[in-house]
Amino acid sequence: MKRLFLYVSAAALVLSSIANPVTFARGGGADFSRFVGVGDSLTAGFKDGALFADGQATGFYGRLATSMGTQVVIPSIAYPGIPTPNPATGQGLLLQIPGTCRVGATTFATGQTTGRVNPTLPATDVAIPGQNMGEAITTKWSIDLSNLATVDTAEDFVLGFPYAFAPAPANTPRTQVETAVGLQPTFLSIWLGSNDALGAALAATVDDTTLTPTQTFNTQADTAFGALAATGAKAVVFNVPDVTVIANLFSVAELSAITGLDAAQIKLLFGVQKDAFVPLSALPTIQAIAGGTQQGQLAAHQILTRKEVKKIRKATKKYNAKLKALADANGWAFVDINSVLTEIARDGLAVDGVGTITTAYLGGLFGLDGVHPSATGHAIIASLAVDAINAKYGTSLTHPDVAAIAAADPQVCMASSAKSATLDDIVKYAPAARSAEFVILGR
Repeated sequence: MKRLFLYVSAAALVLSSIANPVTFARGGGADFSRFVGVGDSLTAGFKDGALFADGQATGFYGRLATSMGTQVVIPSIAYPGIPTPNPATGQGLLLQIPGTCRVGATTFATGQTTGRVNPTLPATDVAIPGQNMGEAITTKWSIDLSNLATVDTAEDFVLGFPYAFAPAPANTPRTQVETAVGLQPTFLSIWLGSNDALGAALAATVDDTTLTPTQTFNTQADTAFGALAATGAKAVVFNVPDVTVIANLFSVAELSAITGLDAAQIKLLFGVQKDAFVPLSALPTIQAIAGGTQQGQLAAHQILTRKEVKKIRKATKKYNAKLKALADANGWAFVDINSVLTEIARDGLAVDGVGTITTAYLGGLFGLDGVHPSATGHAIIASLAVDAINAKYGTSLTHPDVAAIAAADPQVCMASSAKSATLDDIVKYAPAARSAEFVILGR
């Protein structure tokens, strides 16, 4: 891919640390002056099938930094973001048509990004979309200054600049965790582990390549958390959600609602049994089968079976026990996002002036790829982090205005028209789901 970058002299780069910003007093025993985000696409602000500046700006990391009163550097990716064009579909992120919030009122972006908007500053949000716990401690950026056309991974864009232009040893490629440590953080948000379970759900294949073995996860988590704890920073840790609550996965009841078919017909036509799930990316196949243009049922990799769900949930429970133990051992704040999302999936969440949002597809909490939160979802996550930090450290961080954010969120607005959405309407968003799958599964 051809990329355009801003060339600067090594002397102009800020490499050793971020200049300390003015930090407003919040009381308590936490220093937010150097706030670093560690994680995957959830922390990076990946949204609607791509990592791009507008989505990154509404992520929970930035919202939380505002609550802290501290300045951070988000590695904003220029329009239309990455990965675009998406190798899996030839299309990129979904854009809302200005002035509309109807289901279907979106278009796909085209073209290629010019890269980092601010490549001269080290990012403080070093989260990398697609990374699992092991990759956060092993995968490094790799930039060849003689051929910048090869710069095309999130590690390169987020971690590689501006270090690649610096003299040795600052130009040594580093992992996400190594980069975070090098920033000398005073406070961290840590949200790793979701992709250790999510890959198996989206691939609808449960084995050691898609679902990280528990012992492997525990060893990798010890390494990652040990390195981060050695900085002396305080932190807030998030656990791994139950994959079945994400909007990307459709239950038999949800398939029935959008197809008009009953459970018996869904089983006969598509091979989807009770208590199984189908990813959003499989809906075009369902559309083709229902329309008579394709023969046969869904492929095995398009159906997440009840048995596979059970295995993923069992591993997730063990992952979360490890994450809680590590947070407690280090005296860090902890957010049980798994329980919160499970509760919202069951009961919905009332937002003042807006109504009830849900975890269902086009329900308001998730974006259009069905995997990553909407702006409102991120504001809710930031609020949960604020509560955990205040309770743990005696601080007085303020909450994001979730109601105001939701009132301006087109994906919340779309929920009203989603009640009558058909299969044809929702199929329009399948390429965004495929883009998210490409990032997580690497295919």
